[in-house]
Amino acid sequence: MRKIILMALAFIVISFLYADIHTIGTGQSISGIPFYGNYDYGWSKVIYTKDEINASALFTANNILGVCFEVYGNPRYYTKHDQRIYVRHTLATSYEMEDHEPDPYYPGYANFQLVYQGSITYEGGGWYYFEFSSPFTWNGTQNVEFLFENWDGTDLQGYPTFKGSSTERSCAVFAYQMNSFPNDMDGGLYEVRPNIQLVTPATTIPPPVTPLYPANNATNVPASSQLKWKYSIGATGYKLYLGTDNPPTDIANGINLGDDLTYDHPHGYEAGVHYYWSVVPSNVYGNATGNTISSFTVAPDGAIVLGTDTFTQRFPLGSYHAYERSAALYLADELGPNNYRISSLSWYATVNRNASVPTKIFLKAYAGENLVNTSWEIMVAGATLVYNNTHTGITANAWNTIALDNSYLLGQNSNLLVLVERNLGNPGQYSSGGLLRSTRAEGKHLTWSQNTMPTGHGIVSDIRPNLVIQTSIENPGQFPAPATLMYPENNAILVPIDVTLSWASGGGGPTGYKLYFGKFPNLEYIGDLGNTLSWTPPTLSHSTEYGWQVVPYNIIGDAINCPVWKFKTTLSSIITVGEGESQSFLPFFTRYKAARTQMLFSADELNAKGVRANKQIEGIAFNVITWHLNPLDNLMFRIKHTSATTLTGYDNDVESFQTCFLASQPLASLGWNYFWFDQPFVWDGTSNLLIDVSFTNPARAFPESAIAATFLENMTWGGGSDFDEGASILTGESRRWRPNTRFLMEVHVPQQLNVPFVEVNLNALGQPVLNWNEVDGAQSYIILGSPDPYAAGPWSELATVSDTNFVYEGTEKMYFYKVIASSEPE
Repeated sequence: MRKIILMALAFIVISFLYADIHTIGTGQSISGIPFYGNYDYGWSKVIYTKDEINASALFTANNILGVCFEVYGNPRYYTKHDQRIYVRHTLATSYEMEDHEPDPYYPGYANFQLVYQGSITYEGGGWYYFEFSSPFTWNGTQNVEFLFENWDGTDLQGYPTFKGSSTERSCAVFAYQMNSFPNDMDGGLYEVRPNIQLVTPATTIPPPVTPLYPANNATNVPASSQLKWKYSIGATGYKLYLGTDNPPTDIANGINLGDDLTYDHPHGYEAGVHYYWSVVPSNVYGNATGNTISSFTVAPDGAIVLGTDTFTQRFPLGSYHAYERSAALYLADELGPNNYRISSLSWYATVNRNASVPTKIFLKAYAGENLVNTSWEIMVAGATLVYNNTHTGITANAWNTIALDNSYLLGQNSNLLVLVERNLGNPGQYSSGGLLRSTRAEGKHLTWSQNTMPTGHGIVSDIRPNLVIQTSIENPGQFPAPATLMYPENNAILVPIDVTLSWASGGGGPTGYKLYFGKFPNLEYIGDLGNTLSWTPPTLSHSTEYGWQVVPYNIIGDAINCPVWKFKTTLSSIITVGEGESQSFLPFFTRYKAARTQMLFSADELNAKGVRANKQIEGIAFNVITWHLNPLDNLMFRIKHTSATTLTGYDNDVESFQTCFLASQPLASLGWNYFWFDQPFVWDGTSNLLIDVSFTNPARAFPESAIAATFLENMTWGGGSDFDEGASILTGESRRWRPNTRFLMEVHVPQQLNVPFVEVNLNALGQPVLNWNEVDGAQSYIILGSPDPYAAGPWSELATVSDTNFVYEGTEKMYFYKVIASSEPE
């Protein structure tokens, strides 16, 4: 029987129905008393009067064994350490008595008894029990004061709050503080006091337990499941009845479990079998009556259950927005060591939904044990499409199964990435989807959700959808699965020319890898790399698109359907002008329908970055530090040379500008966003540059994205309008922060004259000497070289000369040379 790893946590939420629990307060007010998790440290004190204790059916002196407090809401796995409870008798009835001054002070420990010091984990709402380390003996005649202290030292989000009841006078005081315990701080008087339950020794048989797991009538329960139930107040032991008969007896007939609150079947449960179970608590007064019999059905043979907790969220089958995506990672340790043929996937829903949503499901092996946050396009790259259909609804309180169009082979010891794409179309149903059961699993779930096609990074979720995958074990004698891409990402740009390619096993037992590589689409066989998982190509050229393919193999043969991955190398010059850490909403001023920005860059700024003549600007980029997905329609970049050194208004000499870019392209994500020009701009190396950016949207968009910028007066002019086209805006104002701008530059090849015949020889030093005939009309000659031994080009600029000869003294070996006659001077 395959062992399934459970991903569930036990917690101590208990519900008490019997007279040994004495309840004071039934109000629904909310407060942070007794323990407030939003501060590092804190204390609170509370008084309950003798009359109130008597009214809770505790009339005489007795030992108080513990207390319970009622948590509001649904905190999840929220743990606070070093929580302390002290208790003492008092004559005071409140902290603002008529014959005394108000008492907001920290009380110290005089006459207090420390009854609890430890950790508590809050999981959901309800009553939480704090069992005292030693009983507090109430004398039956005085009031009781509690002092609660939080010494955890951390402030955590998701903290619980507590239900309380209003009092006529202030019967509670609280104080909270960061960094240190506030024992020298006066507290605030409060007329809401937490509801409390005083727990005293049992005088009757205990109440029945409440089963925790599996839920009654649960299906697809893992074969190695642990039975769990809630603590029964006053119980000293528990007896288990378990079987396939009802009432259950044929596996366990009243076996004594002591005070354990869980049970593990030593042999596991059989696949597909329906079981019944009941736990009977007991004490010296006898066995509990009215005990519940629960039942569950074990997952069928071949079903792997991944996650058993009861968190809920809508992914991956929601329809809140028009376009939703989910990537959920399940580890090999959870799946088991076999090659699995996956035929269906199931998710457990808690509500009905009738939406018909075009849905795609992709599967792939994933190398890492945690997801790297990236775009959906990158995440889904290389995955296998296994389902492409309209999904027609979700049924509540049941496992919803999707049979795959094509089964998927997952190699042994592989992690499984499940990618679900939902394309309802605008607008979404704005519902919570199927509220699918999920389990806490940090780093294992990413989601994307928008009313336009999702772009940019995903949203990290710390809960992952529970999943049942129906499998069959494949004969290990199979072809290996395609490799998993590690670096660089498919279709990556600006990749360094000294890049190292890397990949990982996609499963299926590969024993080696064959590599194909070359300028896309012309790939050549590089060789058999054995079990190596990386390869560094020889020197690559700038601005060149390369392709590569990894083919795993084993004794059976080569993997099939191995993808070809692509990347483009970086340009010869990428410079960033501006290093400030301020922010600007320019040039994407979307609070207006249209906006126009002009930015001035001096030749000295570009020269200082090492840029000279014969460079053409192929694009620019801006560093987005606050991102919102706003439209940028009719986005236009125009550039011109200028002698201006400051801006006092827009330069409206439209004909002197070159239009380099015109498209609709929203900002994609945080970080550098690139805009590649349709028409590169050739910079002369000496003039200042004026860049004009404009856009025209159908409506305002707010909030705006912010761009990293540098304080620099009189170098930026901008404005917006709800009435004009962006490119035609005439009214603006000087802006004191210029957006940091990245220039993407490459060697410029000017108008070519006749290509001269070039003769190449070596001099006495072994250096290449180039000679050629003079070309009519040429004022200079550009010398290009190619380090690629396989084919000429792309070319790197070596020099520009006015003579008809050149000696190459560089250290990088060149295999090909080219001389270009230019009509421009050197």
